Amino acid sequence: MSEKVDTIEDSIADSGAIISRASAKLSQRIRVKGVKLYLGNEIYIDQNIAQRLKKGIISPLADSKYLLVELPMSGEYEGYEDILLSLIQAGYKVILAHPERYHTSHKKLDKLIELRDMGVLFQCNLGSIIGQYGKNAQKTIKKLAKADMIYCFGTDIHHRRDYSEITKAQKKLRKYYSEEELQTLLDTNPRKILC
Repeated sequence: MSEKVDTIEDSIADSGAIISRASAKLSQRIRVKGVKLYLGNEIYIDQNIAQRLKKGIISPLADSKYLLVELPMSGEYEGYEDILLSLIQAGYKVILAHPERYHTSHKKLDKLIELRDMGVLFQCNLGSIIGQYGKNAQKTIKKLAKADMIYCFGTDIHHRRDYSEITKAQKKLRKYYSEEELQTLLDTNPRKILC
């Protein structure tokens, strides 16, 4: 029988502990196969990120200084620039998850340019380049690629069937990047997060 959870914060804290224990068990099991598991969260933006990080309720990526932060799909959140800036000033490297999918990015890149100039990095989804998240996300990722604003790519894979799209997306990216640039975006920069 589990204990009663009184608040959302208690629930989140309990989830963090559960994830840590499960991660440790899984790490032990897969280590024999030569696979290393890295813990981290895609962190939905709110005013409590700094406190949750201090309490260990949420985790940076791979126990590094990199934070993968997500905005509401509308791309709007009151004061999010201040939150991101305070995290950067605290020494974190903030990576904004899938900026090409936010509705505010579809019309113009002004807000993303401001965030980039503040020091925010951008991780785009591979599936966006092939239209997996709609035409607007596809158009926006092309603009971001042409403006050289993407730090790295991720997959956002939730189902086994999604793996088939990776090769198709990589092929499409060759229209925008050289092999060396793709190596940086798909391998070199993601490895920096793990070091």
